[in-house]
Amino acid sequence: MKAVRAVAVGWIALLAGADSALTQHATPHVSGYAHTVDGATLRIGDLTIRLAGIQAPALDARLPDRDGRAYPAGLFARDALAALIADQIVGCRAMNASSEPSAMVAVCASPVTPDIGLAILKRGWATLATQDGKPEVPGYAPVEAEARHHRRGLWQGGDPAPLVRP
Repeated sequence: MKAVRAVAVGWIALLAGADSALTQHATPHVSGYAHTVDGATLRIGDLTIRLAGIQAPALDARLPDRDGRAYPAGLFARDALAALIADQIVGCRAMNASSEPSAMVAVCASPVTPDIGLAILKRGWATLATQDGKPEVPGYAPVEAEARHHRRGLWQGGDPAPLVRP
C-alpha cells in the first residue's frame, strides 16, 4: 500500500509542477485518457503530445530480432506504449512553449507510471532523443544504455538508429 501511495503522491507532484525537470519553465499541462499515435506520441483529445526525451520508429518500420528475422518494430513500440497507459488518466506537462497550439513536447505520468517516456525507454521500445548533442531529458542516457546492454525491445537485433524517426 505504501508503494501505491508513493506513486500517487509522485504523480500528483508531477501534475502540480514539483518535478525539478519540469519546473524550469512555466508551461501548460493537460490530463485525460490518452491514445497512442506511435511509440513516442500520445493524443489527449485534440492535442498531440510527443514524449520528451525519446524517439520511436515509424509505424511501418521493421527491425531484425535476435535471430535476424524482421519484425514490425514500429507497431511493437506503439503497442508497448498503449499497454503502459491503458485505462489510466495520463497527465502531461509541456517541456517547451510550442508555436503549434495542437501539439506539445511533454513529460507524462500516470498513477502507476511516474515517467511514461522513461518507462518506454527502459523497456527498449524507444531511443534517446538529443538536442544539440545532449539528451533532451537529463538522466535518460543511462536508461537507454541499460536497455541496449540487455538487448531489450528495439535493441534485440542491434542498433535501431537507422529506422528511428528524429
